Amino acid sequence: MVLLYNYFDLLIYFEGDKQLPIRIFGKRNKEISIKIIKFKNGLIDEIRDKNTELPLDPNDQKIFDKLVEDNISEIIKSWIDIFVYNKEKKPEQIMNRLQIKNN
Repeated sequence: MVLLYNYFDLLIYFEGDKQLPIRIFGKRNKEISIKIIKFKNGLIDEIRDKNTELPLDPNDQKIFDKLVEDNISEIIKSWIDIFVYNKEKKPEQIMNRLQIKNN
């Protein structure tokens, strides 16, 4: 596990897999959600959720969605740095509450 962000114990991370598409995991306790980032011609083509056995609760899912959406460029850069250039990355502790809109 390569931890990217810790938002009040909601962990956002990569597994140790450098194959495309990129998989981003959100985890709290035993609940896990996964986002898949696919590329086409060097650009993001699709970001989708992958079904899991025990997904994040709806509130944590909204937070996970927002963290990925707001940090997608940094997440992709981190993936390249970690899995292509073998750089280490220190996880970011997010201490400010996110503003999540209720839909």
